[in-house]
Amino acid sequence: MQQSYLQWWIRFTNLQPSFFAGHDNEGCSTCDDAITAMQIPRELEGFDVAGAVARMLDRPELWWHALGFFVRHFSGWKNGWLESVGDPVAERRSVHAVRSAAANVGAVELARQAEALEKILLQHMAGDCGESPDAVRVALAKAFDHAWGNADAAWRETGCGLPE
Repeated sequence: MQQSYLQWWIRFTNLQPSFFAGHDNEGCSTCDDAITAMQIPRELEGFDVAGAVARMLDRPELWWHALGFFVRHFSGWKNGWLESVGDPVAERRSVHAVRSAAANVGAVELARQAEALEKILLQHMAGDCGESPDAVRVALAKAFDHAWGNADAAWRETGCGLPE
């Protein structure tokens, strides 16, 4: 079932449907659906949901919305990142973006692997080519697939559209 904009807005702003003047929400299936349509998971494999929710004012719906943005905006990230390999500036920018987003939504391992690769890339950019980034790239790709795949699956299970 596709969630309407009204249902999403009610859930996102944490307002009760009775907030709308002149609307009697008692027994209104639209209002009941709006409150229960989004099943926000308390746990998600690969994510520190509790920590992320705590950073978002203890509002799970804010985390859920951020996770939806993560799914939407990073769906093609891996391909773009892999195309940037060989250009340390572009690759670092791409890795930094996913690291920041992952940390925001609580994708701990993804953020950790992205941070490790970003440090290596910064060292290479400074002329210190000691550690090869290849093993970390493999670990980052695996962490991305795991985190993004689980987030995408969680959103698909709700039947709700992703935030724009």
